[in-house]
Amino acid sequence: MTFATGQATGPGEEVLLTGATGFLGVEVLARYLEQDTRNVIALVRAADDSAAQQRIDDTLAGALGEAAGDYAGRVQAVAADVARPGLGLPPARVRELAERSGTVVHCAASVSFALPLSCAREVNVGGTSEMIAFAEAAMERGGLDRYVQISTAFVAGTHAGRFSERDLYLGQDFRNPYEQSKCEAELLIRAAQRLPVTVLRPSIVVGDRRTGWTAAFNVIYWPLRAFAKGLLGTVPAVPSAG
Repeated sequence: MTFATGQATGPGEEVLLTGATGFLGVEVLARYLEQDTRNVIALVRAADDSAAQQRIDDTLAGALGEAAGDYAGRVQAVAADVARPGLGLPPARVRELAERSGTVVHCAASVSFALPLSCAREVNVGGTSEMIAFAEAAMERGGLDRYVQISTAFVAGTHAGRFSERDLYLGQDFRNPYEQSKCEAELLIRAAQRLPVTVLRPSIVVGDRRTGWTAAFNVIYWPLRAFAKGLLGTVPAVPSAG
């Protein structure tokens, strides 16, 4: 997808974030609010902007409690869908958002290991394609300083041995559609050579190390529950691992 951009109008001053209501995205949003002075535009799947704003407000209240009130008015939610052409927005709205965006952080993703590959690609590859197009529009309007892609530590798939950032795809197989679709999304990013790109690689994401708070008890929490209930007596591990 290519967005019409029109005349450049100067640097954008806001952060545009996708996936802000997700398990990891809400933490990214909270850190921006706590550690940065810029306002945040959050693209949220919802029927309209009002419903999108309610989702964001509820998400922040759950993550930050009473402190959420300290950031009232700093997050503008926009009803959008990264998997749809043009983010599901009118072209004029896209141009407006591109003009305002100085940093684009793409955190929205399908994280299920069980989805068919076609479904995982729809969000993870198609969504990345749309966000790259948006970031290019923001750059052409004179405002983009960074495009950040939240990827995964597991794009190496079944590759054995050393695997560096320069490798990305060496013909390896993948353990699930999630890994494969995230690798394919990164191949799109690598091809977008004009963008100032940063790829972040979380591995297993857990709750707050200080309080234990988490938005969802998935992934590592299932075996932890089994250990706590005595259903598993040993921890599978590689003895030589550091």
